[in-house]
Amino acid sequence: MPPLCSAHLPWAPGFNDSQQEFIFHFINRYMERVREIDWVIFNSFHHLEAPAISDLVQKGASVYPIGPLIPSTALLNSNSEGIELEIRTGFWVEEEECLDWLDKQSTRSVIYVSFGSLSVLSEAQFQQLALGLEATERPFLWVVRSDLLEGSEGTFPPGFLERMQLSQRGCLVSWCPQLRVLSHPSIACFVTHCGWNSALESINMGVPMLCWPHFGDQFLNQSYILHVWKIGLSCSRKTLPLLRMEHQLSTWLRLRGPWRE
Repeated sequence: MPPLCSAHLPWAPGFNDSQQEFIFHFINRYMERVREIDWVIFNSFHHLEAPAISDLVQKGASVYPIGPLIPSTALLNSNSEGIELEIRTGFWVEEEECLDWLDKQSTRSVIYVSFGSLSVLSEAQFQQLALGLEATERPFLWVVRSDLLEGSEGTFPPGFLERMQLSQRGCLVSWCPQLRVLSHPSIACFVTHCGWNSALESINMGVPMLCWPHFGDQFLNQSYILHVWKIGLSCSRKTLPLLRMEHQLSTWLRLRGPWRE
């Protein structure tokens, strides 16, 4: 298991003191109840977390990884055409028109940005992200939920939408069929909150990640992505300076993850 800062324990980041106390006691009660269970099955696979799983088994834990819980069509096909029957489990209506836009982009050229269904950004983070994506001068697909910002719908930087419309470099959607997007040959990298499902899907589709965790287990997931699997780079959670965003995205796009081939 990689080193983990105490500030990044699952009950700490993104919560106030009372919430942290509640979550801490909830996790403790949960772990005590687990001791009474015959088997614990979870969405992972042995090769991905072999040391941790082996250690648990040696200590007597009855754990059994049954993942990745991804449709077989996605695992057996290298592109989105094989995932037409993907089961939809998200909270939002998927805008499949973005797949037509992806079809028009070059191979491994598109930056995919999504922070899942719960993570939120501040107004400053939202603005910096928009400007950072524009500064890369690369095509991007950005999932902008109606509740992505804290307390508001958010405002794009002046002229941003007009410039994106003229250049046709940006595709903005409220939600998308993520597996089909990640498996699309035009995708170069994934700017993600490091939720476990998103991380697992990205790994299985062979897409490198730019990590921006927000709360819960996302920081631990980031540690594995950065230090164990070494398939991603990190962003700061509190701020995302424009030049840092541009530099890190450009770095991934230059490398383009040869392990994906």
